[in-house]
Amino acid sequence: MIEIHYVDHDWIRAQQDGGVAPKRPLQLALLLPEVKFALLQPLHKRGGGPKLNLLPRTRDWRSANQAPAQTDDLRVCPPQVRGQLALLTMRRIFRPGDGRRIAARTLPEDELLDQTARRLQSDLGRGPRWASVLLPQARLALAAREADEDQVREEDLDALACRRAPVAQVLRAAGLLRPRAEPRPATRRRRMIGPRRPRADVKPPRPAAPRPARTLRSCEGCWAWTGTGQRTCEACQSWARAPGRTSGVCSRCGREQPLAAGRCRACRLAVTAGSPDDVVMDQLWLGRSGYRPTHPAGPELPAAPPTPFHLDCPGQQSLFPAPARQWSGLLGKPLPELTPAADELVRELDRTARAQAWGTGTRLANRRVLRAAVAYLGAREPIAETDVRAIAQLGSNYAGLRVAHFLEARGLLIPRPDRNIGMDQAAVTRLIGTAPARYQADLDAWVRDVRGDGRRRSVPIAWASVRRYVGYVLPVLADWERRFASLAQVDRADIVDAIKQRPGPPGITAFCGLRSLFRSLKRERRIFHDPARTVHLGSRPQFVPRPIPDAELAGILDRAPTPFGKLVVALVAIHAVRTVQLTALTVADLDRSRGRLMVGGRTVYLDAVTLRLLGEWLKDRHRQWPFSTNPHLLVTRRTAMHPEHPPVNKYAIHYVFRMTGLRPQAVAIDRVLDEADHSEDPLHLMKVFDLSVTTAVKYVQAAHPERCVIDAIQA
Repeated sequence: MIEIHYVDHDWIRAQQDGGVAPKRPLQLALLLPEVKFALLQPLHKRGGGPKLNLLPRTRDWRSANQAPAQTDDLRVCPPQVRGQLALLTMRRIFRPGDGRRIAARTLPEDELLDQTARRLQSDLGRGPRWASVLLPQARLALAAREADEDQVREEDLDALACRRAPVAQVLRAAGLLRPRAEPRPATRRRRMIGPRRPRADVKPPRPAAPRPARTLRSCEGCWAWTGTGQRTCEACQSWARAPGRTSGVCSRCGREQPLAAGRCRACRLAVTAGSPDDVVMDQLWLGRSGYRPTHPAGPELPAAPPTPFHLDCPGQQSLFPAPARQWSGLLGKPLPELTPAADELVRELDRTARAQAWGTGTRLANRRVLRAAVAYLGAREPIAETDVRAIAQLGSNYAGLRVAHFLEARGLLIPRPDRNIGMDQAAVTRLIGTAPARYQADLDAWVRDVRGDGRRRSVPIAWASVRRYVGYVLPVLADWERRFASLAQVDRADIVDAIKQRPGPPGITAFCGLRSLFRSLKRERRIFHDPARTVHLGSRPQFVPRPIPDAELAGILDRAPTPFGKLVVALVAIHAVRTVQLTALTVADLDRSRGRLMVGGRTVYLDAVTLRLLGEWLKDRHRQWPFSTNPHLLVTRRTAMHPEHPPVNKYAIHYVFRMTGLRPQAVAIDRVLDEADHSEDPLHLMKVFDLSVTTAVKYVQAAHPERCVIDAIQA
């Protein structure tokens, strides 16, 4: 029509003159978006009068009267061997003309389908062309069946371009349609614009239909079949989120994908598996969720290097001590091959981890550190603990604490010189490092003196107390940094001003720390006189025990979430066990047959509630850590399998009481105060709760103030 309208006017004249117009070859046409064709009308309209340059009423277009040639395009649903099992089921999308492209194909159900369509046409009173129009779409649905199916699935009809409902009706009548596994979700209706109906006429909403199952598909990034309906698998998603990953055109496949060294993840995996680099010949492969390449850097995965030559001759003496090794270059590189002794050591760590029920993440993290260490240093000579710790600091997926204890038990570890430093001692060193540089030497001398290592012998103070003292003094020293070049310039007025600037408990604690600091500096002869010697705080406010309201204390056991928490709350709320005593409890201190527990030198007689909670905790501990050898009664996931068998941290106790909304010290005070309210005997409190005379009398006075009136004459 376009050629006749614009170019071939001779063909119209030949048709009007009654002659036979020759066949005209068509040429290539350019379709440009800015050029619009004229509105093309047919050369003859039914019922219209004679028009200029139009064909006569009886057209002689032979092509319009001839039936199209029957063809069979094998690219549309190619025939399959019936009865075979389908490995992959992929969703199809058909175009309107696909049914005519397989018109010449013979199907076993053609006769049944034609008879059913003709019968429904007569029963439903449809037009004469109703069956002939539906048959191509119905035959297309039959051709799209899987090789192991005899019927057409109703959900597969959604891929047809048109006439889905009548095609389903014909196939259902012929017995060739299998119903949907799940109902089709209802479409959302358009909201009508107009006046609202009364609420009485509003129909109740229909229950939402269940969502259909997602169609399984392969990953668009690496073409891997993972058995899910996601567009990209989890491995490709992790690949795209990697630090420094940028999107671009892959140099091998030409797709727009996240790249590393110019290639996408699919091409890197294909080249690693042996596919040619210059020709893209990849196919669908079976992947798994969470798969990541071992070495994401570089265009190809390099092979593991051979065993280092120095491991072939173990036992050689070193000429000079090796410097501290830099293990940061270990990342992104393949490890050397392991010697037989190193491989056996790694396997032994694996067996030990499984026997002690380590978590999977813990086992793999420690195994990764040990393998890296023995790959470069060997397994026949001891390994320095500094190297194990350096490897463990490479990332969050490395852990070396249990590796160090594993090697030490086999005599293959060189411990650090400062290994025996405790947590409080390390904290003191860290705090002194944050102090002003001009005062750090004085602080070191202070710590040596209070620990008994000064010029004069003295009773050492615990590192926990030293840590608290240093924390009290640091804020004051930060204020003095701009005023004094040395602590020898500080006088009594400066100390008094520092205390007045911190009213309440901060001032009291600061005074305690400054008094200890200047006393030690005077003993070490670093200052001429002690400015804090004549400073006095005067009368301090007396501590008065206060009870907890019953409304806050009710249900405290129910607010503890775990058996560990319930036992801790019961020991504090019923027996007034302090936090320090809780962390020191051992299994040997418990005598369940007699219902007794040794707490800090005193015997605690357990009641029925505490015994029941104690039994539940022991069962829960054995269920979680059946191979734990920690002798302490209370353990956590950090201390249960720790090789050094440390006690539970006090902050674990505080966390339990934070869940209840109370403090453990306040709960213990309330318990002692309640006992003093009933007994009125300080000796009884001293025996039951292991209190001093002064503390026991203080509780009795707080519980019975009317019986403890001070005589004015004696005062």
